[in-house]
Amino acid sequence: MFKKEEMFVSPRMTDLPEESLLFEVTLNHDREFMNWISQYGPDAEIIEPKSYRDIMRKRLEKWSQLYGK
Repeated sequence: MFKKEEMFVSPRMTDLPEESLLFEVTLNHDREFMNWISQYGPDAEIIEPKSYRDIMRKRLEKWSQLYGK
């Protein structure tokens, strides 16, 4: 699934155990990464950097407040 995405950067992809994929890429803006990974929903997990995990957690908390009513 991830390996078939067309990217304008050169990602480094490493197959990991349990059908996981380590995807490493350098982007110009945090927003690019957050928007890209959001399309995969709970099928993708941000492992590092912790700051991106925090951004996603805050985004999800905000959405939960909005849609959890």
